[in-house]
Amino acid sequence: MKKIIFMLIVFALSSYLPAVSGEIEDEIEIEDSIFEINRDMGLEYGDFVTGQQAQDVEEQVDIEETLFEIERDGWLKYDDFLSDLHRDFYPRPIPYFPEYFFDKTDSFIPSLRVTQEYDDNIQLNEGTAKEASWKTNLAPSIKLRYPWDQTSLAVSYTPSFIFYYNRDDKLDLNHSAYVDLRHEFGPRLTVGINDDLLRKEDPEDIRPSVGIYQENADYWKNAAVLDVSYNLTRKIYLLLGYSNTWFEYDKKIMADAFDRLSHNGEAGVKYQPNPYDSLDITYRYRYTDYDVNPSDYHSNLITVGGEHRFGKHLTAKLRGGYEIRDYRAGDNLNNPYAEALLEYIFSPRFKTELKYWYKTDDTFEFQYRGLRVHGVQGKAVYYFTPKTFLTVSARAEFNRFPSKTSKEEPEARSEDFYSWGGNIAHEIKTDVFLEVGYKYSKSDSEFTNDSYQRNQYYAGFNWFF
Repeated sequence: MKKIIFMLIVFALSSYLPAVSGEIEDEIEIEDSIFEINRDMGLEYGDFVTGQQAQDVEEQVDIEETLFEIERDGWLKYDDFLSDLHRDFYPRPIPYFPEYFFDKTDSFIPSLRVTQEYDDNIQLNEGTAKEASWKTNLAPSIKLRYPWDQTSLAVSYTPSFIFYYNRDDKLDLNHSAYVDLRHEFGPRLTVGINDDLLRKEDPEDIRPSVGIYQENADYWKNAAVLDVSYNLTRKIYLLLGYSNTWFEYDKKIMADAFDRLSHNGEAGVKYQPNPYDSLDITYRYRYTDYDVNPSDYHSNLITVGGEHRFGKHLTAKLRGGYEIRDYRAGDNLNNPYAEALLEYIFSPRFKTELKYWYKTDDTFEFQYRGLRVHGVQGKAVYYFTPKTFLTVSARAEFNRFPSKTSKEEPEARSEDFYSWGGNIAHEIKTDVFLEVGYKYSKSDSEFTNDSYQRNQYYAGFNWFF
């Protein structure tokens, strides 16, 4: 009898233990998945995956990866996209709105931004020559986004109407349009085409090295890019690209000096052992053809760069190289090239970035052909609540002009720019944001009438339909 009872117990355990073992293994796999997500994707998104959602771990992994890529890459790309469309983005005119504010199924995203602003130096003049005015900024925008299995298309158009209360010319009208088309021809080959068109009428704020801020220095700019990526292996990529940039100014005196067309060809190899680390070497050839100004030049630039993620919070990108620039008139301007970017995510609420660059650029002064530029820029975004956040940024740029076209000019001149400011945005209802902000900018220039200080105060709303 004892033997029979013992055999029944053994039989029951042999039937029950495999099922229990399988359940335990499933639980272990689920817990491992949760742990890996929280460890690798960042604790800032750990709340997305809980024990109650264990059965949807795979789906949550996709969500985590998507959000992480947006935070790590999309954050900067979206900011860069906005700054291309609005040259005075830091920190105005549009606050930080990450892509995941929009539903992933959205393909048509209209928006409207309206602000009222007080500007104490609308023409960027010195001292007592400053002119102040209230301004109303009206910027409707349309964004189309169509992702397919192998093809993606993004289109954006934003006209900006700037009405001045205290200026003879009451209206400045800017236009910005952007198109990006990308197609995967297979698992190895991806081709992308994009075009960025800008019409600029309002005075530049902390002028870029090619942007003239003098009154009514209105211009068109178009930048077109073709890029090709080919996977030689799972970790090695061949990168090829062509781009051109075209400037056209309205005023003849400006057009004679600065109308030009630049052609750029690039080739590079990239090694990426994992999604967070990469190393690449790139060669770029540029030819810039001025319509009238005898400042045509050929440029050869070679760079080596890389990206590394230190733990969950810190990402670093470094690039260094050397550029040789030969002008048709016989001058040359050779210079090292460097850029660095640090991103640090302290918590889900607090994100920061710090940029540095050193390069040779086109000049905006008649007597000089080129300039060397040092720049540093910092930005921080803090979320008080999921609907309320603060953006603070600062920028400094130091320009040196060693290359001259006239013997009467001094051997070198300098021009430094500074800017800092911040804004607070609050989502009062779904996709409707209120914002208030302030911006200070300053130019300290050795060129005549090019120094100024400026204060801007603004408030408004941004509505995504």
